Amino acid sequence: MKHTADVGKSTLGAKGKTVMIYDKLRLRHAVTKDGVTVANSVSFDDDSLNLGSEFIKEATSKTVKEAGDGTTTTAVLVQSMCNDLYKTSKLGSDMNSYISDLKEDLVKVKKYISEKSKKVKTTDDVENIARTSSNNNFEIGKLIKNIYDASNMDVEIDVVEGDQDEDSFEIVNGYSIPNTGYISSIFINNREKGRVEYENP
Repeated sequence: MKHTADVGKSTLGAKGKTVMIYDKLRLRHAVTKDGVTVANSVSFDDDSLNLGSEFIKEATSKTVKEAGDGTTTTAVLVQSMCNDLYKTSKLGSDMNSYISDLKEDLVKVKKYISEKSKKVKTTDDVENIARTSSNNNFEIGKLIKNIYDASNMDVEIDVVEGDQDEDSFEIVNGYSIPNTGYISSIFINNREKGRVEYENP
């Protein structure tokens, strides 16, 4: 758990570091600062280390499903709580009372967040969030704002690696089928783009 959380938390915040991940199946690398992507790429030969790693992965995956972001913060909080739990158990304290205290704290935290949170109302708000998430990149922030301006705040953004030097966007109306990828690099039939492409399958 320690190693998985330590790698993940290096990406935390606007000044967080990026992490390079090697994908053994697709035989290529990726650069990211997304906490859940980093956590999911960590594995160990040691079963006890892997158990802790899986615990972090499960927590970050639940966070991304329910909130869409905050996965790195989740890894940091889980690590901190487990460290406290370990110290508490070493001192002989009652684990059930510790868990009860955590549940009480959770109610207080939820109330605090609810009181302090602000709703995203304008595309300027979206631009500020996007800029922070992209290490203070003004161009990315402006691009995301333009997407929301063009779609009236009702949009699902899918990021695709292109073959041009400049970032651009295209608005497509209708439904999208999730891109589930492929299980092995053997299926790639477009080596230049690293994709599996079929015409009229």
